[in-house]
Amino acid sequence: MPAQFQIGQSAGDYRIVEILGSGGAGQVFKVEHRITRRVEAMKVLLSGRMEEQAERFLREIQVQASLQHPHIASVLNAFWVDDDLVMIMELVEGESLEKRLERGRLPLETALDYARQALAALRYAHSRRVAHRDIKPANIIVTPGGAIKLTDFGLAKSAADPRLTQTGAVLGTAHYMSPEQVKSAAVVDARSDIYSLGAVLYEMATGRRPFQAESPFDLMLAQVQTLPRPPVEIDASVPAALSRAILKALAKGPEERFQSAEEFLAALETRPASVVPRKSRDRMLWYGAGAAVMAMAGLASLELRPAPVDPPPVVRAKIEPAPLTMPHAAKEPAKEPAKAPAAPRFHRVHALATRGVAEALAFSPDSRWLAAGTGRPEVEIWDAVTGRLRDSWGGNGSAVTVVAFSPDGSRLATGSRDGIAKVWGMSGRTELNEFRHPGAVASVALSHDNQWLAVGVSNKRVKLWHLTETGRFHEMARHNRAPQALAFSPGGAYLASVSNENVVRLVELPRGPFRQLAGPELGATTLAFSPDQSRLAVGGIDRLRLMEVPSGRVVQSLEVAGLLHLIAFTADGRCLALATTPGAIALWDVEKGHPVASLRSAGTVRALALSPDGRRIAMAADDGGVALWEWQRPLH
Repeated sequence: MPAQFQIGQSAGDYRIVEILGSGGAGQVFKVEHRITRRVEAMKVLLSGRMEEQAERFLREIQVQASLQHPHIASVLNAFWVDDDLVMIMELVEGESLEKRLERGRLPLETALDYARQALAALRYAHSRRVAHRDIKPANIIVTPGGAIKLTDFGLAKSAADPRLTQTGAVLGTAHYMSPEQVKSAAVVDARSDIYSLGAVLYEMATGRRPFQAESPFDLMLAQVQTLPRPPVEIDASVPAALSRAILKALAKGPEERFQSAEEFLAALETRPASVVPRKSRDRMLWYGAGAAVMAMAGLASLELRPAPVDPPPVVRAKIEPAPLTMPHAAKEPAKEPAKAPAAPRFHRVHALATRGVAEALAFSPDSRWLAAGTGRPEVEIWDAVTGRLRDSWGGNGSAVTVVAFSPDGSRLATGSRDGIAKVWGMSGRTELNEFRHPGAVASVALSHDNQWLAVGVSNKRVKLWHLTETGRFHEMARHNRAPQALAFSPGGAYLASVSNENVVRLVELPRGPFRQLAGPELGATTLAFSPDQSRLAVGGIDRLRLMEVPSGRVVQSLEVAGLLHLIAFTADGRCLALATTPGAIALWDVEKGHPVASLRSAGTVRALALSPDGRRIAMAADDGGVALWEWQRPLH
């Protein structure tokens, strides 16, 4: 191994303690931070490896760093040591499920417990549009206390993977590969993880893998063509209902399986009480309570199945007022509790029964209208005062996933997964413009003068289209990933964009110089200009930064718990609405530097919008519909 990775030597601020494992592409070490004395795990991709492997490792770091869940191993840091890329992770004590299964099958209650924990983690990851694609016992760590941790996210699997030519490694992976992975299907989505976990549960419950073969080719052929033997036939102690659930997870066609981790988890929760002790069930219900927020496209993302099209009768998200706290935020000195003013309290004023799960929300500048992109090829316009549906505009070729009003409210921009961006006239539902791109539209924004549409596309580019001169456009900042958020400054002087990198690209309009401003260390995912355009708020993982425009000087920095995926200023610029994982929403007083009101969701928050007048929050949950909340007294 290279000299810098010898036991006792240093890698950055870490001292190498021992070797935990070694493979063809890299090594895992136990390391100790020289200042904090914390013991962590360090994974290293050795220099001189193929570019494809380096890209996969970088993607693994970025994907896993974006996921924060009790059953997913946490990424703490990443850096370069000369030419070697290094990832620092939490050190998970225990053994892999693979080693545990070498000693034989598991008791049914233990197998179900592990499966439920894994499904809770997958439910979270899938809600972020991240599919693991390599679920197998070797990537599941069992701690001494019985908790499990998923590891190794971001590794794409296909028949073209070089590891499929290595006989020893193939069987370890191919036993758990879905048929569509074997066939190198064009779309391998989250249901592939359902199949793989079904294979793992089959092995835990029976002590056997679903298929046996003498060669990798025969094994992969069996995955595609052969039906597994029902678990109840292998061991009569396996309940028939559990056997059926496992076989459904192992269905050859993705459409025949459980369509989500939530469905699979619900099937396992209905097992007979004699199989799963009450204590275990209650513990797992707790494990599954905190789902995550909307997806970050471009991080090993795979297209999930569309949301149901039938309108739900009511919003079913369990959203309750949360304590007015945010980790690490500054607090004012305590005053006499009895005389302290009552905190702003939220109450729900409307439940909007959208026709699908909303993936994008935007208020009009006058706070009257709410536009919702609901995972369908149309946008819905709701009256935010009465809670009634005003109109529904179709015309996009696929799901509308981004929406944005013009600053004067006369136009609405929409973007969809098929690369189409459209501009609509709010009076008369008129389609004014259509622009096509080679990739999904990830973000849109309209300029203050209604002359330009900014579009961030999954091909990593930002285009600026002129709305009255046909064919005129400028290609603006090029990112290393799909631009996830765009914003014109209110005065029209600047356009800012971020794409899960640790920089913000700021361009002076119309074609002025580019500036790269320092964003959050673990990547920027969202941004917003203050109404006076003097500041730019940028959010990422665990951090919010307020920067001066255009210098980029950081004037305030706030640590938050989780991924900050949406920011919006109130019209007066004094408050910010923040949405973080797992479903926490806070109103933060910019001047005083602390939160003044908050909500918390028990489920995934897919989309969030703050009305410009600062009085209402629209929040979309993954179980259908949009909730409109209002606070009972002014914030100031």
